[in-house]
Amino acid sequence: MPNYIRKTMQIVAQIKYWHLVLFLFFAFTLMGQEPTYIHFEPEVDLPFSTTYGEIIQDSLGYIWFGTDSGLYRYDGEVFERIPMSSHIRDIEVFDLKKDHNGTLWFLSLTGDLCYLANAEDSARVFNPRHLMDTCAVSRFNIHKNRIFFQIKNSNKSYNLRSFSHHHDHINKIKLEYPAGGRFNFAFDKRQHLVVSYWFHSNGLMDFLSIGPNNQIDSFSLKFNNNSNIDFISDDDDLYMLVNTLKNGKIYVPHNGRYLQKKIFRTPTAINNWYSKDNHLWLLTNNGCYLYDKTKQEVGSISLKGTDIFSMLIDREGGYWFGSNGKGLFYIPPNSLYNYQNEALSNQDVQKIQKIQEGPYVIASQNQILFLDPNTLNPLSEKIILDDVVSDIYIQGLRLFIATTSSLSEYNFDIKNNTVSFIKARKVISKKIIPLKNGDFLTGGSGFLKYYTGSALQNILTERVTALYKDTLSSTIWVGGLQKTFFLRYPPKEDRLSPATPFKGINDYVTMILPDKNNSVWFSTTSSGLIKYNKGNKETRKYPFNIEGKPRKIDQLSCNNPTKVWLSSFNNLYYFDIDKELFYKQPSIKNIIQAPIISLWDTKDTILIGTKKGLFIYFANHINTQRHPPLVNLESIRINFNDTLIQSSYDLSYLQNNIELKFNTIGAFNPLNKAKIYYKINARDNWHLAPNKKIILTNLAPSTYQIIVKSVYQENQAEFNTSIIHFEIHKPFWKTTWFSLLAVFSGSSLIFLWFNNKKKKFEIEKTRKQESEKLKNAILQLQMNPHFIFNSMNTIIYYIT
Repeated sequence: MPNYIRKTMQIVAQIKYWHLVLFLFFAFTLMGQEPTYIHFEPEVDLPFSTTYGEIIQDSLGYIWFGTDSGLYRYDGEVFERIPMSSHIRDIEVFDLKKDHNGTLWFLSLTGDLCYLANAEDSARVFNPRHLMDTCAVSRFNIHKNRIFFQIKNSNKSYNLRSFSHHHDHINKIKLEYPAGGRFNFAFDKRQHLVVSYWFHSNGLMDFLSIGPNNQIDSFSLKFNNNSNIDFISDDDDLYMLVNTLKNGKIYVPHNGRYLQKKIFRTPTAINNWYSKDNHLWLLTNNGCYLYDKTKQEVGSISLKGTDIFSMLIDREGGYWFGSNGKGLFYIPPNSLYNYQNEALSNQDVQKIQKIQEGPYVIASQNQILFLDPNTLNPLSEKIILDDVVSDIYIQGLRLFIATTSSLSEYNFDIKNNTVSFIKARKVISKKIIPLKNGDFLTGGSGFLKYYTGSALQNILTERVTALYKDTLSSTIWVGGLQKTFFLRYPPKEDRLSPATPFKGINDYVTMILPDKNNSVWFSTTSSGLIKYNKGNKETRKYPFNIEGKPRKIDQLSCNNPTKVWLSSFNNLYYFDIDKELFYKQPSIKNIIQAPIISLWDTKDTILIGTKKGLFIYFANHINTQRHPPLVNLESIRINFNDTLIQSSYDLSYLQNNIELKFNTIGAFNPLNKAKIYYKINARDNWHLAPNKKIILTNLAPSTYQIIVKSVYQENQAEFNTSIIHFEIHKPFWKTTWFSLLAVFSGSSLIFLWFNNKKKKFEIEKTRKQESEKLKNAILQLQMNPHFIFNSMNTIIYYIT
């Protein structure tokens, strides 16, 4: 793993779990609802069935499991089995632990104490200087920088030894256990090593407490002869777990002694424990329990009837449970619960409202139920109507309930949690808005009508899809198929103004709701969210697109000043008002297999009405600032050949087919798997990498900067990137130097050709000149005929 990833992971802030733990404990104990979980089944999703010891998350975020089939590492998608040395005599991994250096330690079934120092290496047997060849380790523990382990010698006597990373030798602690003893050991908050020493036939167990300076104190406790003793060492103190015939008890420290606390009403065996942020979980053969150390009692959390061996709360707040023979169970950080109530089971929950300072009002079929706002338990009061409820409007303590045939009015008494009937009218309506003096507006398929006294006035013939009355501005907003209207209802006048089209919206409006910031929100089918600011009269549109396509917003809830919650079919989202970004809640779609038809948010609890009942979503620790996963280059293939991983590559023009495979580090929520996007050079658009692979073929010679990001959602504002540089060189005949050489060579050839021609021309010219001179010389040597005639005549004269 690259060093920059390791350093980055080391500074990643850990999520604080205490508020989540308290909230879940409160919710579970009061509601009695079972959280929705993902079950990783053996032989279907897992190569193992049982998880022993601890479940560990390392500094890079990988999750480690010690199982009946070996040591496994989970990277968010795949459970990878770690190879083991041939010296390890059995593959079953017991009692998995991690030391301060990050080394993993575990016991094999045959008593081999093993360790894994490097995830890329194989697990090995711990045997420094061959001091343990004839010994089997029965138990071990890690405290600070020392490892304490219990040795069973060939003569079946026991002793306790320790090993330090700083010194490559084993220290023998002067404690000899007689054969047949039952032993365990741990450190208390005084840094004393407490050892269960000897079990007498009368049920008395001797304990030793060894101080930092090797001072030894002893004490005894009375147990059943069949008792099995374990220790819990957490931030507060050292507790004892005692199991007797599947009946678990806790012994708590008190004035230097231990007092017994029977915490289960029915026989329950305590298999293991888990401690985090000063909270203690007991893992039993009947599920997982959160132990309140102040009240010294337990509250049920989840997985009743399941034999739980191990547990982990990961960095994202997700709960992992390892079971005996049933694989793994995972509870998402933002947990979703199917509200267990006979009246709401598998029934349409059409409307969810809330009376101010009072209960939730739930409309299901032809009945109205009331839920306590603190415990979410149903109140005794409920309303049974003749027809299916179509709309609810709450005005103070008044409830206006519209059905397919009537409009009923009720009053709710907060002190006594009772409801009283006032009156009913025969009115056909799907949407209602009560006005003053008993007047009201009703809307439906092709009409908006105004009822005043006994008179009836038609306002619109448009189909009404949404109604909202703004009391402060005396404005009534009406949503339709293609148009949105608004009407004025002056408080001192008993009339409505004409409906005026609102120019800011030309789309199908599904809901109209106000927020806490003086704005009105409109949800639409194709234009996304539309925000109307009542102060400056400005309208802003926020497109709601999924995979580049506009999607319909079905439901809306605006009770949070920083978030607007919305749904699309069976997916839940929220819109961050400050960042102006949409965030999808990943644990919803896979669990709710029905459209969301009503929605209500209050603080950190979201009530979701569907065609299959009511769901409750706890989003108390949603963190849009959570650290995105890191992206890591896992492998690279160039021209279909595996290549060494580097940050930059120089390639020839023939090496133009590249395949990159990535993985993500820190994305371990199975419901919220990270995606990989990439772009080639900074000005390019982001492209999704299917299966986290980038395949580039027939690349032209150039310089490429491949930028890769890992995100949970496409529009995530923050993300980590990885940049890989590629330079594919041109063929030599297309390079600059070759072009320059070609120009130089061509110029030289032309120069030589012209120079040769010039020389030939000069030689020819010289030859011609010399030829002419020779001709002239020959001509000059020729005699004149008259001269010869006269000369001959003269000679003849003298002769004669």
